[in-house]
Amino acid sequence: FERIEESRNIWFNKNSVEANRQFELFGTLLGLAIYNEVILDVKFPPALYKRLMLGDDVQLGLSDLLQFKPSLAQGLIALLEHEDEANFEEMFGPLSFAVDYECFGSSVQAELIEDGANVTVTHANREEYVQRYCDWIFKKSVERQFGAFKTGFNQCIRDTLFRQLFQHDELELVICGSMELDFETLEETTKYQDGFTKTSDPVRWFWEVVHALDEQEKRSLLRFCTGCDRAPVGGLGQLPFIISRAGQDSEMLPSVHTCFNHLLLPDYGSKEKLEQRLRLAIQHSTGFGLM
Repeated sequence: FERIEESRNIWFNKNSVEANRQFELFGTLLGLAIYNEVILDVKFPPALYKRLMLGDDVQLGLSDLLQFKPSLAQGLIALLEHEDEANFEEMFGPLSFAVDYECFGSSVQAELIEDGANVTVTHANREEYVQRYCDWIFKKSVERQFGAFKTGFNQCIRDTLFRQLFQHDELELVICGSMELDFETLEETTKYQDGFTKTSDPVRWFWEVVHALDEQEKRSLLRFCTGCDRAPVGGLGQLPFIISRAGQDSEMLPSVHTCFNHLLLPDYGSKEKLEQRLRLAIQHSTGFGLM
């Protein structure tokens, strides 16, 4: 796979030499995530979900490319909107029905139609050029990789009720979760263990601190507690979340069992200490910052 920086999307590497089995396993992983209600921190373009749910005959065009490679899409839109046929070639240069791309340090040319390198793009055939360019990006250039990926995905989702009930845009929501975070609802549905109740002082202080965090800090807290910074379908109220008392007041940092969305919170003696230790835990939850 490769990362498209301008849209932060993940896409199949058209130059990949990996065996089809590897892509099939990734597709199976995606299907298993749906089956087990696990949110994945992966961002594929909406075009992928369209192909998975609507089939290979779905037509993908500029609107899909805008969400994937916006700079390229804007250039193609300018080409389509250019009205002066006389200076078309002067404005866009000599174009042909072929695409040049880099492959392991060398330039490779792919033809969009038969003998495309010798077919000039003109004002008259520009719409066909744009559509075939989009088709090459989303289909032909990665057909082997996507085919194997889809095979793996269909092992879990082939003819299930899920495919009948969900649209392609809803599939993305199921896999990647929602960006809208409602911590008030999460507070209402949280369960407490090992001596804590919703009226315990550290619990009340915890939620006061949480509600005072800014948006990015809330996402960092959610990632710290669950391993993902997005909410499941239906919002944070659908997330099973537990806060347990982790011993008496101490200098220990809060810790978590991310697989179970289970926060272990020492019985801190003040709100200030709880906030300081919680922030420290969140900020250094990855890497070796505290070593």
